[in-house]
Amino acid sequence: MTSKRLEAFMKLRVQELQDKLYKDNKEFHTQLTISYQEFDHINKDVGSCMLEIEEKLNELLDFVEIVYKTAFKDGFEWEHLEHSQLCK
Repeated sequence: MTSKRLEAFMKLRVQELQDKLYKDNKEFHTQLTISYQEFDHINKDVGSCMLEIEEKLNELLDFVEIVYKTAFKDGFEWEHLEHSQLCK
């Protein structure tokens, strides 16, 4: 090959590689954007689930507190009743 033909070939090859790199980069960017949007959607779903779990745990803690107070009160009343009957 002559130097002009070699130069033209190299320019053409460089342009082909640049075009391919641009196309690959654009596809990668598109896929990255889609993945980010999917992640963002999943992250929001997880966040709402976490809030729902927190609400349910708070409800459960409130219920446990009521049960504990009731059991303590009943136990205290039972002990007092038992003590009163023993003292009779």
